[in-house]
Amino acid sequence: MALILPKVHVLDVTRKICERCLGVTSDGYISASIDLAHEYVKLGKLRRASVVFNHALNSVRSGQVSDDVCSLFLLRYAEALAVLEDIPQRYEVIIPKIFVAK
Repeated sequence: MALILPKVHVLDVTRKICERCLGVTSDGYISASIDLAHEYVKLGKLRRASVVFNHALNSVRSGQVSDDVCSLFLLRYAEALAVLEDIPQRYEVIIPKIFVAK
């Protein structure tokens, strides 16, 4: 627990730097968002995690991030929704993305 809070602060700063320098559709921003939201889930701060995920979700849905980052985002987001016990929402997010042809 002692290292988690400094890690959250570092991830938050990293996310803000990526947002300002690279934009919200960059892989760096989405990766930092994924890691930050995951740490919030581990801390039990589910509302904050949800805000971070939802902000990054638009960029992921736009298709402007790499497939690797998109896959990791969707898996972590589904995990967070499962923790929230929001299984129908998880399927609405994951299933359409899986069957979208590129």
